[in-house]
Amino acid sequence: MARLLNVNTKKGSEWNTKKGYQISVLDFEFLEKDKDALSWYTMKSENGDQLANRMNVIFFDLIKIHKKFGQPVEKLSKLEKWGLFLAYADDERKADYINEISQSEEGLMNAKTSLNTVSQDEIIWAQQNSIYKARMDYNSNMAANRREGIAEGKAIMIEEFKKLLASGVSADKIIEKLSENS
Repeated sequence: MARLLNVNTKKGSEWNTKKGYQISVLDFEFLEKDKDALSWYTMKSENGDQLANRMNVIFFDLIKIHKKFGQPVEKLSKLEKWGLFLAYADDERKADYINEISQSEEGLMNAKTSLNTVSQDEIIWAQQNSIYKARMDYNSNMAANRREGIAEGKAIMIEEFKKLLASGVSADKIIEKLSENS
């Protein structure tokens, strides 16, 4: 949300930017004293100045929404329908009820379509990420093996060099022999 505001905010207090929203869907009670399923916060300074109502944080408490499951769809508020959808959209056992809720709200029908697309995108992303990680692991292993091979080669060369020197072979002859092997 901060990046959205940074990119779009102009100098001065008359900001011509769209509002930014962070929506957190919680499966725990955020504040016990809050009896509503939806808590809406805006950013304020210590002295109470509001940040032009541009940064909005919404907590959606699914604990309170779960209690609404099974109620007749026509008696649910729009907010409760959205909450039930978010809580149970991926639960196959609750699919019939969620479909009934989705059919009652155009926005939810669109969200269900988007959720299916996002789910498919996540599968594709996971596959692409696995391929990328495998390539990175392969390249990393190859580089490590190359470094080990070079270090091992140097160690062998040094040992051979020491043996030749110890046997009385001159440094010039050793260099000549090394030049022939390279």
